Amino acid sequence: MDCRRHWVNTVLLLVLLCWSAAVPVWAAEKTLNFWHGNFTAPVLAWLEAEIFPQFEKEYGVKINHMNIGWAANRTDKLITSIVA
Repeated sequence: MDCRRHWVNTVLLLVLLCWSAAVPVWAAEKTLNFWHGNFTAPVLAWLEAEIFPQFEKEYGVKINHMNIGWAANRTDKLITSIVA
């Protein structure tokens, strides 16, 4: 009986540890990295004023947008993001 109680306590402890480690991940704010190539100022203003806030509200994510342009390092960034 003591052996069974020991195993039950061990399993419960492991479940509790896994759950407590996962809670911060679930509660963390999610971020969507949006890369774009040289939007004009009016288009970027429209995205920031209307599209991004609506998307963030509907899906519960924060949009982080970054202009990566069309330079040679663009391909390196895209490949790195796919591999990562």
